[in-house]
Order: sequence, then structure tokens, then C-alpha cells
Amino acid sequence: MSEQQHEPAGGDAGSNTPDEQVIPPGRAVSAVRVLPVTYARRVLRRGRRSKVEGAGLHGHAVRAVPFARDTVPDVAIVATLEAAARRLAREQGNGDVAAGAERPPEGGAGGRAVALRFSDLRVHIRRGRTGTLVLFVVDASGSMAARKRMVAVKGAMLGLLTDAYQKRDRVALIAFRGEAAELLVPPTNSVELAERRLRGLPTGGRTPLASGLARALQVIEQAQRQDTGLAPLLVLVTDGRSNVGPSPQGVALAVATRGVPGLVLDSEQGFVKMGEARRIAHWLGASYLPLDQLTAGTIQRAVRHFQIRSLAT
Repeated sequence: MSEQQHEPAGGDAGSNTPDEQVIPPGRAVSAVRVLPVTYARRVLRRGRRSKVEGAGLHGHAVRAVPFARDTVPDVAIVATLEAAARRLAREQGNGDVAAGAERPPEGGAGGRAVALRFSDLRVHIRRGRTGTLVLFVVDASGSMAARKRMVAVKGAMLGLLTDAYQKRDRVALIAFRGEAAELLVPPTNSVELAERRLRGLPTGGRTPLASGLARALQVIEQAQRQDTGLAPLLVLVTDGRSNVGPSPQGVALAVATRGVPGLVLDSEQGFVKMGEARRIAHWLGASYLPLDQLTAGTIQRAVRHFQIRSLAT
């Protein structure tokens, strides 16, 4: 792996902190046109979420299973007491409690208190629908201010938020610039909150790409701990020219190992291109879309082209 190319951000090679500017969003683009169709087929199911079963989900309890240390403690009280009663019966040599037999009265079998053991614990398995978290990781460095590329990025994000509100999905926004990444919009379906944060997002500084991906991985891991049925999608908008911090390769491979589907929108411009964003997409195992002229309209057309190619494969 060659050393990262350290290029000036925003066209200012002699300054680490170029003047910031706040760019208003462009026309909102529907999220249906932004999301890869292969991901939409698997998760969105034409506007309905896929049914999943597991511990820690919200939904109807369908059965109970033994407690595991990595299981969310959603204890099934009746199933736990029945397991304890069966164990007690075996220990007393009375055999297993027959299926459908009368449950032990309050206070334990035979009027005695039942001492629960760890092996008696049962937890609910619930059936619910998957939720979707679309995580935008946006390069807000000085180079994104050139030719109003951030106008299109903000417009696409607002469209995504509107669609997420309608489908009860969540959207999050991470911006990286200067020396670090910042979670500007935590996972939410509040269009008002996200729009307010987006409109005030400044652009300027260098490109800490590795920091942006690392923050994205943290957000995904935390969100999936809170909702085990959550299906994340990573949308990375950058030219890939990281010029501060470590190489993004390691953290990109970590994201890929977690199996997070992704889409890289390459904002690199100019006659001579380095292809850094394509390399990052390869490390992420993500789909790649080069966008020579990043506007709301070209995002829509490029993703439609990606959808056609996906349908043909």
C-alpha cells in the first residue's frame, strides 16, 4: 500500500484551516432513486420491511429459548418457571412434567419456593420487521465547496430524510473535515432536526477520511446493539483523497467484515483522476458510482443507471 497523497483542501495548499462556508442544499432527491435496488429488494420489500425473528426485537413473542450471555435480557417469566419446575421434578426423580400439565402454583411446585438457576432462564424470541438505517458519511472538506458539489449532497440527504419519514426508516449524517469526523445527525426520522443541521453544515478544511469511516462503524455498532434487527446502509460521498490521519484501508476493511452494504459516490473532478474513491469502494465491498458533475440531477441519473445494471445481473 502506497503512502496517502496529501493534497491541499479547497485549493489552498498553504493553510490547514481554510475559510469555511455554509452552502444551502439543492433540490431534494427521492431516496427511492438514491438507494441501490439490490438493497431495496432485500430490505425495503416495496415499502414494507422484511419480517425477522430474534431476541431484543420489538414485536410479538413467538417462542422462548434458553438465555445466552449475548442475548438481550427479555425474560419469559412463565417459560422460566416451567423450566425450573421440570428441572426440580427431574432432580426429585419424578420425571419430566408432561406437556400441558398443570403449572406449578404460586410459590413454587408443591407450595415450596423454586430456586432459579441460570440454566432455567428463558428469553422471548419476538417477530418484528427490520428497520433501516441509512448512514450518510459526507466529505465536508474544502474540496467539496468547489463547483457547488455540497449543494447536491445536501439535496440528496433531504430527499432521503423525507422518504425515511414516510417509511419509518432512520437516517444519520456524519461529516468529516479538518482533523476529525462529527456525528451531525444521530439516527433519526426527524426531518426538521436533520434539515436544520444540514443547512448549517460548514464546508472547509482537510479530509480525514479514516476518521469518518471509523465514526460510521461506531454508529452502526451502537445502533445494532440497540436494535438487533436493524439493517444499515452506508452511503459515502467523497473524492477519496484522504490527506490527514491514517490510511482509510484498515477501517474500510473492518466495515466490510461486518457485512454492511454500501454505496460510494465519487465526487472527484478534473481531467486527471487518481481513482482513490474506487479503491475505497473495493475495500468496503460497496457499489461505486463516479459522478463527474455532482448535482441532484446527476445523482438521480447515476443511480438509475446502477439500478438497470443491477437488474441485468
